[in-house]
Amino acid sequence: MLESIRKFLSRRNDTDRKPSAEDQFDSRQVAAAALLVEAAWLDSDFADEERGAIVRLVEERFQLPAKKAQALVSLAERQQGAAYSGWQFIKTVREGFATEERAEIVEMLWRVVYADGALRPFEKQMVERVGEELDLSTGIVESARQRASDQNSS
Repeated sequence: MLESIRKFLSRRNDTDRKPSAEDQFDSRQVAAAALLVEAAWLDSDFADEERGAIVRLVEERFQLPAKKAQALVSLAERQQGAAYSGWQFIKTVREGFATEERAEIVEMLWRVVYADGALRPFEKQMVERVGEELDLSTGIVESARQRASDQNSS
């Protein structure tokens, strides 16, 4: 009897609670956005251009309204800041997305590191390492870099 009351109250509490930011997005979206945030923080300066680029990229990639894209980036910032390392996000992306989608995410990473107008050697190394960890060939990572570079130039 007590167990059934506890289950009833538990279900009631679950339906009464407001959805949190984490409930709005799946773990794959958060992981991808967190990798983008990590790339933006590499040079210790998360510039407005980089934040804007990330919001636009997740809005486009995940077909989100602007406010939801901003909420996803804010959540990703908190998650990335609380993480010991980005490897948990890499694992989620590797296991949650098909090869083509992972290549798109790497292209998004390139666009973020190009957003401030300068590609630093450590940014290049980070994106290449992430591409490798996502089981993407060097050719796929380089093609993604070239597309991002071309996009940045236009």
